[in-house]
Amino acid sequence: MDIEKIVSSCFPNGDAVKISDFKNWLIRVKKLCGKNDIQDELKRESFLLKTFYSINTSGVSRAQYQKYKEFLLRLALELKVEVNVPDRDAVLRSQEIVYYFKDLESLIGLIDKTGYDILGDKYNPDEYLLSVKAVVILGWAGLELGDMPLIQKQSIVSETKDGQRQYFVRAANGDYKISKPSYDILKSFASSSDYRNFPSGKIQRYVDNNSLFRPIRSDYATVPEKFIVDIIISFNKCAVNYGYSIANRHLKKNALFASIYENSELRGKIETIIGYFGTDTKTVIGFQKEYDKWKSMYHS
Repeated sequence: MDIEKIVSSCFPNGDAVKISDFKNWLIRVKKLCGKNDIQDELKRESFLLKTFYSINTSGVSRAQYQKYKEFLLRLALELKVEVNVPDRDAVLRSQEIVYYFKDLESLIGLIDKTGYDILGDKYNPDEYLLSVKAVVILGWAGLELGDMPLIQKQSIVSETKDGQRQYFVRAANGDYKISKPSYDILKSFASSSDYRNFPSGKIQRYVDNNSLFRPIRSDYATVPEKFIVDIIISFNKCAVNYGYSIANRHLKKNALFASIYENSELRGKIETIIGYFGTDTKTVIGFQKEYDKWKSMYHS
């Protein structure tokens, strides 16, 4: 990217201060771009969001937003790239790390979006990040991290009950109900023989055993809980760059938020919360506040 040429073309007779600001901004944008093609990067929302914080990392005022939006549009016009500039709300939200999600489907979609954003056409949702999705699905269903290494391939069950097809994860302490899409993902993970590292793409073969989470080293009979934790820690190093992070301690509660909201008759009622958490006033009030914040984020 020829910065001097772009500056002179975009601001042939502009204000000296604005020209200086534009040049400094371009220098930071070029650094953000690294070895990637700037025209390709300008098509990625995550990159566009970062350009607003390339100089001011603490926040973006309305005036700063308008200035950087103008810079983006001028640069895009110069490079003949069509850009969809995020609005200011999206820019501000991009600096907040999100730990709660609208529903499981949107979280799985976000995981895949991150994969596509980083790997482009190389990303295949049927091959990459299956272990991450498996942890998320099991956590959403209510399993603790310590229970996950004990889940077997045959624990992913489909049965007909009351005339309807239902899907479960069968654990030592009971059955955990899951959706058909979640069942399909877990079955794909169970049948996979190779582990594809993200984002490097390095392929390693799983040890052939009946566990859902299999080691890649033969000296492990089963994976330890730390293995499950490391799956999420590794992925979160990428996820935080897209404004979110996954934590198993939040997933079950997140599932409850979605369940309460989906039940229109019980939507947010204190009786429902007591039903989940008992009558401890402090716990119920704290949950109510968290639920209200989640609801305002996704259903306002």
